[in-house]
Amino acid sequence: METINKYLHSYIDLESPQYAVLITGGWGTGKTFFIKNFLKNLPNDAYCYISLYGVKDNREIDSEIFSSLFPLFKNKSIKLATKIAKGILSGALRIKVDDDVSFSSSAKIDISGNDIASKLNKKLWIFDDLERSGMHPAEALAYINNLVEHEGCNVIVISDESKLKCDSSVENCDLNSYSNIKEKTIGKTFKVKTNIRLFIENLTTTIQEKSPVTSRLYKQEIKKIISVSEKAEITNLRVLKKVLIDFDFISSNFSPSFIDNHEAIRSLFYCYFPIALEYTLNNNDALFEGLVHGFQTFPEDSTEKKSYFKSIITKYGYSMFDSNLSPDDWKRIIVDGHVDYRYIEGISYKRYIPDGWEELWELWGIKDEELNGLIERESIKLEKATYSEVGQIKHLIALFYFLDDKGVGDLNIEKIISDAKNSILYLSEEKLFDYINSRAYDSAYKGRVYFDSPRLSSINDFIDEVYLNMSSGNMEAYIDNFLFYTENDIDRLDDMLSEGKKYSSFKNRSILNKVKAEDFLSAFKGQSCRDINKISKIVIERYNRTHQNPNLKLECGFYSSLLSEMKVHLEQHSKSLSSIAITDFIISLDEAISKNKVLT
Repeated sequence: METINKYLHSYIDLESPQYAVLITGGWGTGKTFFIKNFLKNLPNDAYCYISLYGVKDNREIDSEIFSSLFPLFKNKSIKLATKIAKGILSGALRIKVDDDVSFSSSAKIDISGNDIASKLNKKLWIFDDLERSGMHPAEALAYINNLVEHEGCNVIVISDESKLKCDSSVENCDLNSYSNIKEKTIGKTFKVKTNIRLFIENLTTTIQEKSPVTSRLYKQEIKKIISVSEKAEITNLRVLKKVLIDFDFISSNFSPSFIDNHEAIRSLFYCYFPIALEYTLNNNDALFEGLVHGFQTFPEDSTEKKSYFKSIITKYGYSMFDSNLSPDDWKRIIVDGHVDYRYIEGISYKRYIPDGWEELWELWGIKDEELNGLIERESIKLEKATYSEVGQIKHLIALFYFLDDKGVGDLNIEKIISDAKNSILYLSEEKLFDYINSRAYDSAYKGRVYFDSPRLSSINDFIDEVYLNMSSGNMEAYIDNFLFYTENDIDRLDDMLSEGKKYSSFKNRSILNKVKAEDFLSAFKGQSCRDINKISKIVIERYNRTHQNPNLKLECGFYSSLLSEMKVHLEQHSKSLSSIAITDFIISLDEAISKNKVLT
């Protein structure tokens, strides 16, 4: 952009350059935005900006130019009875003023052709939207050529040349004549590319006075905005502007106390932005369907929807899941434009203002006189099954176990554990059981208490059992996840198969026997040696554990088929770099299986 800027400053200083400059680029890339920023550095009377959008002939361009030269006539019922290029410039100006137009008696209208010619060549002329005019592109450019060649004007033309077309009603309509006149008229062409950073910087400046909170947020999160926009492959800044302005409007209507909660606003934006951007670009409801339960949402025959949702996760990751708002909530906000501000504030405060279990979580900050009151309050909430997240229940039980082990506080631990299990069952029955987030809590703690209680393993086993009972009918979706993670997210593949990690629903349960070996090989064979080695280690560790689960014996057919498929692949691709990693995979897998007493 700086190069274009310098060139244009040099160009407008030329006297009668005899050529025009063309600024081109796709719709929404910021051509007009760039030029208007450039014009800010010029006096208002140094240029005239004219949009050719919808202009049908030379007479209409005459009218636009005349109105720009003589603002007195702008928005009046003026009819120009001549053309600037052929009539006005030769002094043959005739103006008809309708009877219902009156001027002040002190206004003397005395315009000569010389006045117009003088004003013409002292101005920089910008003609925007060439591709949107109703004229043949060559005819519009020929008009501009007259200004450049015969009147010595400095002219900038703005157009998306990829969208240039002729109206089908025009005889002999083709673009060859445009190319010919362009060669004669345009002396320099610049192609503008989308500059998201510059756009955000200007937007934050524009809204700063009216929306200081949103302006500050966009400045602080500019890297995030650019990253998500690039993943979305944004080329049209109008789409980005719409999404950001919409969020600015939404955020401005919250209560002052909520607006001041920067973390709440920031987190809301983190989820809103990719969802709103993606929906605005593609208008596909599968986005909201998939946000409910991932791939499990879609029936087996929904190949197109699954493929689309897979592309969403590949682009944005799982960040859009990290929200207290449901997919239906987001759909109402983004699609229907309905924002329940009180509801959003309430549900967000649950997240950003400590709940009772979090107060207990901060154990070392609690005073003696506060402890039993907190224990009683949280015990009642367990009894009434008011907790909405399994992970919170786990943390609470870990704390109660810890206190019981230390002999601190008034606890009925047997009743507490019974109520906790009933709460977990209630969540599963009400379809509120979020196994993924329950495991995420395992690594999200503020003190040592959570892992200091080995008694917690019984609760973990109970949660795993409930989840497996719930998920038994979703095997096809889990296979899709398995293959998707293999190809796109090795960490989640590790979590899915390995012991003691998040999402490890198959650590003691067979799944690979349901996977086709050729599909698995296809998912990882094109990856780097480093990633293939990671995948190899995950699979091999599954059969190489000290604790060997009999359920894994069901997977014997899978690893036999996989070994065969990999050997065939090596024969066909022996010279590929990945063949080194796959060869190591074969050797290590064969060795691990031969040592596994359960499998052999």
